[in-house]
Amino acid sequence: MKTITILLIAVGSLLAGLQLSGCAGYTRIPKPKDLHTDTRGANIRLFDSDDDLFIAGELLAVQADTLFVVSDERDSTMVPALGLSFMVPNTRIAAVPRWAAPRLELRVAWTTNSPATVNMWGSGLMLLTLSHGWYLLATLPTTMFWVIPRMIDASSTAFHVEAPDQELHKFARFPQGLPVGVDLSKIY
Repeated sequence: MKTITILLIAVGSLLAGLQLSGCAGYTRIPKPKDLHTDTRGANIRLFDSDDDLFIAGELLAVQADTLFVVSDERDSTMVPALGLSFMVPNTRIAAVPRWAAPRLELRVAWTTNSPATVNMWGSGLMLLTLSHGWYLLATLPTTMFWVIPRMIDASSTAFHVEAPDQELHKFARFPQGLPVGVDLSKIY
């Protein structure tokens, strides 16, 4: 009886330790710069009246009739159709009047951060069905039916959003507009 009691206490202590090991403090949460994904906001692509892309990047803020975009490019390129340059000096931020971009594409997120990983797992899952013996005749087509569309979807789609102008601010890093006194050169 004494051995069973000691064994139960040991197993109970082990289970309690395993339960508590799942608890972690906030210091274990990775910082946004350490993540492999962009945690800031929606990606936006602005097109001119000729339907040519002229600015692409992250939607920073929407103020009055101006869109602030953290551009993928740092240089102040001229938009040929408009004859204007929208880059704020010494920053990667473009201040684009809303009239200059009659069409925009807002991409909230890709369906996955790593399409290659989805394709690898899908291929491996289809190869795994070779171990099913005669059941392969049923499991391989079923697996292909479910896996192949996911592999295509992961590598070709993104969540595009059709947002009316009055709701565009919801997808910005600063949804209430740029904070007062913010130094644009320190935003990246």
